[in-house]
Amino acid sequence: KRIGDVNFVEVTSPDGVVAPVYVVESRVAPKPGPTVVYPHGGPWSEVADSWSPVIAALAALGYHVVAPNFRGSTGYGEKFRRMDIGDPGGIDMEDVAASAEWAVESGLADSSRVAIVGYSYGGYTVLMQLTRKPELWRCGVAGAPVADWEEMYELADAYFKRFQEILFASRRELFRERSPVNYVENVRAPLCIVQPQNDSRTPLRPVLKFAQRLLEHGKTFELHVVPDIGHSISLDRRALAKFLLYTALFLEKYMK
Repeated sequence: KRIGDVNFVEVTSPDGVVAPVYVVESRVAPKPGPTVVYPHGGPWSEVADSWSPVIAALAALGYHVVAPNFRGSTGYGEKFRRMDIGDPGGIDMEDVAASAEWAVESGLADSSRVAIVGYSYGGYTVLMQLTRKPELWRCGVAGAPVADWEEMYELADAYFKRFQEILFASRRELFRERSPVNYVENVRAPLCIVQPQNDSRTPLRPVLKFAQRLLEHGKTFELHVVPDIGHSISLDRRALAKFLLYTALFLEKYMK
């Protein structure tokens, strides 16, 4: 058995807000050892007390997993869920960073081997963390990320335009400020991007622009564009397997 203890802890952000965090230890990793922070998608979703193929795979591969339910997560009351409305990519990112810092301070994580892996809003979180808090991370894997809120809004259908308007509380002036494509020069850690070719939620074009800027700034990165799949991989076993394969190979290269 490669998956070890599962714990539930609370991590306090700099502004005093407490974020619930699931911790899944790997039996084949030392303590302190290589650790992956796994922010969920949504953002109106959660890491629940249930089976997660991504978390299980990471633990089985030899990484402790820290999965924060940052503000905006469901399952902890309406006030907590609404905390990110009008502020996505803002203070919710402090919850994620605080979970990484907790992992090191608690003795779980080796401070030189803390990675971040996420998909959708979790992928966006990866890009934001690597561009805005680059000193924290050894490497990152971003699946189907939001790279540019401005361009995504232009490309979106009416449904997803409305989603962005609600998420940002109609503060469209924040689209540019909260877009990681505008901070690519800050990236220090190697980055792997896994992007579905036929993604209508987080479309390919902004991701290609992000990758082009990584190239222009001489950053270390991989870009895998997966054909014939859309945004959601939770019900598509082949798509999920491809994401996990690229993730596993990348982490093996930079974390072991």
